[in-house]
Amino acid sequence: MLIIPDPREEYSTQPNYAVLLDTRDRKAHKTYIPQEEIQVVTSTKIVNAQLEDYFELYDGAQYIMKPWMKEVIMSTTTKLTFVIDNGAYSAKSTFNNVDKPKIIPNCVMKSKFYPRRVFIGEQVITECPNKTSLYYQLPFQKGYLVDWNVQKSVWDHLFSKIPCKTTGLLITEPYMNMNFIRETMDQIFFEEYEFSSLARYDPASFSAYKYQNETKSNYVLVVDSGYSFTHIVPFYRGKKILEGIVRQLLVMNETYIINELKENVCFVSTDFNHDMKKARLPLSQNT
Repeated sequence: MLIIPDPREEYSTQPNYAVLLDTRDRKAHKTYIPQEEIQVVTSTKIVNAQLEDYFELYDGAQYIMKPWMKEVIMSTTTKLTFVIDNGAYSAKSTFNNVDKPKIIPNCVMKSKFYPRRVFIGEQVITECPNKTSLYYQLPFQKGYLVDWNVQKSVWDHLFSKIPCKTTGLLITEPYMNMNFIRETMDQIFFEEYEFSSLARYDPASFSAYKYQNETKSNYVLVVDSGYSFTHIVPFYRGKKILEGIVRQLLVMNETYIINELKENVCFVSTDFNHDMKKARLPLSQNT
């Protein structure tokens, strides 16, 4: 363990300093960076040339610390949070201050042309020349996480360039999730990845929270049409009404076709009455 002297002892008039430790040669080389400049990790622009040695661009949208660096913040600052919508079909992830998420298939894939290679997420697009005869393994079955080996492979891929020890994690979970699944997730995130904090919520809770904050309405009805199920979830004053949750409303067995229809045709109406009037018009006038 490296014992770091509090930089405030050296910068008594400017307490908001961070310590960066360069450990590439197994020695600690301390660099003091003003806290307002260390916040570059929350932007897409390097504001201090001295920091270019310590950070790298993640997914074109977020600067993160390089693997051989360790950061110790000596004053209270806002922590980064990594957000994952961990769905049965796709995993959408981003940092809390980046609007556009990264979307990858939540599965591992193999090709008969490359039997020894496992493709994870976007690798099948960027690194697999022949995309015919692909077969894949999903971590979810009937809406619940059952294959931890597959899921952990996807998480390893997502977290490979994230400083987990100084980052919080916010992740979605299924409705009425089972306790043993929750306990296993907690164990993996804290003991293996060592995230600094963890929060788990079902998808409807996020939608309801945003809507209620914007409209100040006491009532919210969320329709969550996912890969495995469609849930209709009522909320009253921010509280989920468990007795009113409906699952699998008019959902047939054609999972792939229905999912393609949802992704390519459906949209969220911002003016329901107007869109319903438009839908009644002849085809040439309602598109």
